[in-house]
Amino acid sequence: LVTGVLTTTAATVFNGGFVSNANSTISGDLTFGDGHFLGDGGGDNLHLTSSSGENILLTSAGGIISFNDSSSEYARFDAEGSLLIGNTDGSYASSNADNIVIGNRSASAESGITFGSTVASSLRFADAGAIQQGIIQYVHNDGTNTDYMNFNTQATERMRVTTNCVGFGVIPE
Repeated sequence: LVTGVLTTTAATVFNGGFVSNANSTISGDLTFGDGHFLGDGGGDNLHLTSSSGENILLTSAGGIISFNDSSSEYARFDAEGSLLIGNTDGSYASSNADNIVIGNRSASAESGITFGSTVASSLRFADAGAIQQGIIQYVHNDGTNTDYMNFNTQATERMRVTTNCVGFGVIPE
């Protein structure tokens, strides 16, 4: 269902739809299937909506792309390319570390990242010389040892925390 005006140049009709071979302009909204919607939601926004109420709002104003349901925004890419999760303003983050901002600093709930694995999970720090220059890693099972955390700098393990001790320079068994 097309509501509004469809203007097209050199378009080919294909199974009730159209495939454009040149520039096309659709003035109005498109509804697909059982209520999937593509249209101008006002405020210079492009709305993609499913029939069951989940939405993706792509906002062109200010270069923001945001992800919403019918009542809340959950994440956005801001105009600088930063990913904001659980907030709409990352201005409180350090400009040296604002590529990903999680949580709202005024929220009264905890924020966090959970990594799932039966082997290991890690944060890895790369530079031009090494893809694993620094590592913070939790190992569930490496085949020999279980449940320890290790810290690497210059691609070498420098500290390990096990259930029994902390080792610096010498890796505890």
